[in-house]
Amino acid sequence: MHGLGIITQKQTVPLQRLYLGVRLGLFQLSLGILSVLVLGLLNRLLIQEIQLPAVLAALAIGGQQLMGFTRAWFGNRSDRIPLNRLRRTPFIVVSSLALALLFGLACQLVLQLAAAMDAARSGAVVVLMGLLVLVFIGIGTAIAAGGTAFSALIVDRTTDEERPRVLSVVWGMRLLGVLFGSFLVNQVFGSACAAGADTTAVLSGLGRLAVVTPLLLFGLGLVSVW
Repeated sequence: MHGLGIITQKQTVPLQRLYLGVRLGLFQLSLGILSVLVLGLLNRLLIQEIQLPAVLAALAIGGQQLMGFTRAWFGNRSDRIPLNRLRRTPFIVVSSLALALLFGLACQLVLQLAAAMDAARSGAVVVLMGLLVLVFIGIGTAIAAGGTAFSALIVDRTTDEERPRVLSVVWGMRLLGVLFGSFLVNQVFGSACAAGADTTAVLSGLGRLAVVTPLLLFGLGLVSVW
């Protein structure tokens, strides 16, 4: 009986690590969804549907990559919080909230940009492009803050032996987020995803996505560290 108890205990530990990886991986799942929506959907809408020059679209979306240097600062800030307090969770929750709000704002700016381009209002286009760049810089900052705290949280919660298993599950969730993001776009846009679809239908789908996605992104980030 004593031997059976040891076997059961050894079997329980990997299951606990698997559960931890899946639960924390919900944050990576949200980042996978966001990457599809930003790099795939918004990039395509700006270039193909709105007819924005590809250089300007790349400048706007690439703004998020400019904030990679802030990871060191966010990591240092979370490390300086005392061990008896929540050190990583606030960064992840605030990051999820910021990503949700900023993505919704980015969608609204893209819709306004489409209207400005259609009306040939060059002044409004310049202003909206500037705002869009700032929004993507904010998204990059939020990803840096949440992603750095998330990596540190995994280190805090796992041993050296457990960490590779947990990380494999977590990054598997990131890939699952990419697939789920593609499914979400297909479900929200419907026939508007088809080649040659009416631009009005595409922009209407983006409006629906701006409502659904922020709730999803924030919900996943919150549940992952609840």
